[in-house]
Amino acid sequence: MYLIVLSSAILLSSFDAAFSSAQPRHSRASNKCRSFVDGPLGFCSVKTGYNTTFQYPDIVTDSVLEKVANRLRRYFSSLSNCSQIGLVESLYCSYALPHCSGGKRVYPCKRVCSEFLKLCEDKIPVTFMDYVIANCHVLPDEPPSSGNCFEPANFFTNESIKGENKTNIP
Repeated sequence: MYLIVLSSAILLSSFDAAFSSAQPRHSRASNKCRSFVDGPLGFCSVKTGYNTTFQYPDIVTDSVLEKVANRLRRYFSSLSNCSQIGLVESLYCSYALPHCSGGKRVYPCKRVCSEFLKLCEDKIPVTFMDYVIANCHVLPDEPPSSGNCFEPANFFTNESIKGENKTNIP
């Protein structure tokens, strides 16, 4: 199941990367932000704290998004005990539905990913851990007030919880 969720998220984020790179090979359907609340992945807005993304090209249909939504829901339910503050949703929904603000992509802040790893590392398969850590390393290490990253609503860190040294992200 983890590989299915991962492959779906990679597929959608690859579309976004292909359509948003500095010198795009393909243009997005639109660089304007649009609401996703009424679509198949509308549940992502509840805990992520954002509700706008980019328009996908026509090949990414509602049927494709519905399949991704079903896989994400199952994945979130398997991690529900390790994150009550939207960390899982903020990370994985941002792969499927990149946060759009002012026509640019806004990533989760690095400390969101670091907190996710501290709270959920024992629930993440070892084979998947390197991928999660690598993604954490490329996230902006800035406060959300910079506008370059976001944190879920009601986000806080718990400094009393220490993850294993292999997963702490500086």
